[in-house]
Amino acid sequence: MLLLTAPRRLLYVAMTRARKTLELMRFEAGPAFAEAEPPPEIAEPRAAYRVEQRNPLPAELKSSAAVLRRATAPVPPASSELEFRYQRLAMREVDLGFAGRRPAGHPLHKAIADLAPGDALTVRQTCGTRKRWDLLDGAGQRVGRLANSFQPPAGMRCHAATVLAIVAWGRDHAEPQYAQSIKCDAWEVVLPELTFAPDNA
Repeated sequence: MLLLTAPRRLLYVAMTRARKTLELMRFEAGPAFAEAEPPPEIAEPRAAYRVEQRNPLPAELKSSAAVLRRATAPVPPASSELEFRYQRLAMREVDLGFAGRRPAGHPLHKAIADLAPGDALTVRQTCGTRKRWDLLDGAGQRVGRLANSFQPPAGMRCHAATVLAIVAWGRDHAEPQYAQSIKCDAWEVVLPELTFAPDNA
């Protein structure tokens, strides 16, 4: 039973991981599958595994009316979006104390409070003695900053950004060496999701 269900499970996992685009195509199996070694958890004979690898489509579907069969067609050009890279930043990749270094009445806190997951952001890289990546809301208000250690993927530029989550933070979470710079007891941190595109796109 494992021989029939394993390829379908793999296909299901692959399809459900797609975030923006999904392209499916099927190639005729070639010699590369003939020498594939079965995973350790498969106890069936190696020959049976090789047959299944050559034809991962379950045998019971070959004559099913539910399967749409079309003539072989040339592979279309890949969508440019397939070259995009999506990054959900972790807490260590953002400046956790950015809003905490402003007093409680600063407009920054209200701007962050007005944000919701999915809202568009602008990423602006500032130049100076130290390059910084600032996060701006739709009104141009800075609402966050990426950590000094953040590095974008090589050869890529930030194409888009959205709010992934808003995290509650506070003085009790701050490292002792930053205590003097904190101006309020509690604040919120914007975690972004960034989309990167090749520099030449």
